[in-house]
Amino acid sequence: MKKKLFGLLATAVAAMTLLVNPSLTRAETAEEETRIVDGIYIGTVYVGGMTKDEANNAISDYVQNLMSTTFTLKGVDDSSVEATAEQMGIRADAGDSVDAALAVTHSGNLITRYKDSVDLKTEQRVLPLSLEVDKQETARFIYKAHDKLSKAAVDASLKKKGDTFEYIPGTDGEEVVEVDSVYAINEFLAKEFDGKKTEINLVTQTVASRGTREELAVVKDRLGSFTTVYGNNSGSSREQNVENACDFVNGTIVYPGEEYRTHENLEPITEENGYAMGGTYLNGAIVDSVGGGICQVSTTLYNALIRAEIEITQRFNHSMTVTYVDPAADAAMAGDYKDLRFKNDTGYPIYIEGYYDGTNITFNIYGVETRAADREVSFESVITKQDDPSFQAKADASQEFGYYNIDQYAHIGMTAQLWKVVKEGGKEVSREIFNTSTYRSSPKIVTIGTGGATPEQLALINAAIATNDEEQVLAAYQKAVDLGKKAEEPADDKKQDKKKPDNKKPENKKPDQKKPDNTTPENQNSNTESNQTTNDTTNPTNQ
Repeated sequence: MKKKLFGLLATAVAAMTLLVNPSLTRAETAEEETRIVDGIYIGTVYVGGMTKDEANNAISDYVQNLMSTTFTLKGVDDSSVEATAEQMGIRADAGDSVDAALAVTHSGNLITRYKDSVDLKTEQRVLPLSLEVDKQETARFIYKAHDKLSKAAVDASLKKKGDTFEYIPGTDGEEVVEVDSVYAINEFLAKEFDGKKTEINLVTQTVASRGTREELAVVKDRLGSFTTVYGNNSGSSREQNVENACDFVNGTIVYPGEEYRTHENLEPITEENGYAMGGTYLNGAIVDSVGGGICQVSTTLYNALIRAEIEITQRFNHSMTVTYVDPAADAAMAGDYKDLRFKNDTGYPIYIEGYYDGTNITFNIYGVETRAADREVSFESVITKQDDPSFQAKADASQEFGYYNIDQYAHIGMTAQLWKVVKEGGKEVSREIFNTSTYRSSPKIVTIGTGGATPEQLALINAAIATNDEEQVLAAYQKAVDLGKKAEEPADDKKQDKKKPDNKKPENKKPDQKKPDNTTPENQNSNTESNQTTNDTTNPTNQ
């Protein structure tokens, strides 16, 4: 009886085993590799009937195809940026899921395996696919798009009206938090991504605006002031640039510990932003460049700041001297390569007032005066070395004889020191070098037309040019002109109609060519100092 009962039990177990794993009905041995049963998905990838290696390869192919999928990362309000799976470095860890798929009907107790086999006949089983992004790559991508995805706070400000200041409240902002957003993306991929839904909400936080009414109410004292002349026939375009840049700086509040970057607050230097084509020095010559003249704004601001004794963190002198301030008292700009930067180290907010009247531009620095009432600060410019410019002349056969043009005016090269002098109670208590600035010299260059000149005239001019002496060149030119007059034949109608060089002192015959005023136009759009002769930017500088 026991033997019969045992036999029946063995038969039942065998039958159930065949139901759980029908593959055993085939002529398979224990050595044949186990396959995932039908009806199993890992994520959206069907892996039924696959071996472990086949399933891993299928998931790898899926992830590779996923690289071109574009996700929309949503920031503040309606802002968003798009990023592909490849840009975010999405990868899959399918090891655990493949093992779990293999275990279905192949492991666990007999009842569990039987139940799994029955369930798979009526419904599919989906196991999770663990997708995640490269945290560093994704955080870097979001950081680059931070400003686009965020809404900046607007700090409280002041508006000067006469001798008083009007308080203007600020508004809070909201910004994307890069690290938290990366984890939010990974959570989306793990729980919500179905291959179709691709919008992901990033994590944001509120950014409080700075400046309460009480904090800004202390701004009353004028700490420093400086004025330069810009309307000295420098041209309407240059004057427009000076005034436009001044407007961008006027009304600025710099909070304690904050660094102010002048170029950042003036850009973009484009016509759309109110700038015009203005005179700019390039290799000693005057060329047109957008924003020509804005270096006078940074220079005037610099001088107001140093009299307020605000910490200067970056300042460059021009490549050549300018006329609106003494040597070593200038501050050139060229993009973000050369900039005027300062840090508010006073412990209180400071307010920058800038204004102009068509002739003068002025900057005033307001804050809280903590210096002694009898403290006086002044600055003195001292030239320690001077290099006289050279002279160059060149003959140009493409220009008719009698042509004499000044292509470039001379600039004296020098090294100068700016000394800071402090007095207390009318008595000098300190005198120290504040900065040392070096300016390069630039030769005067003229072109003499030799087209149609006689051999004798040409010999005179070429011999004088070889001396590199301006007086000899000018004398030779005048003598050559006199020779031409003597050789004229009034009876020849053609010669009478031809314009003869007169005996006047040669002058620049190019239309609208004029001697540069001492303002070294600077082109702020350029970043190559090697080409600039006036400002210390690279390329033309917007002096």
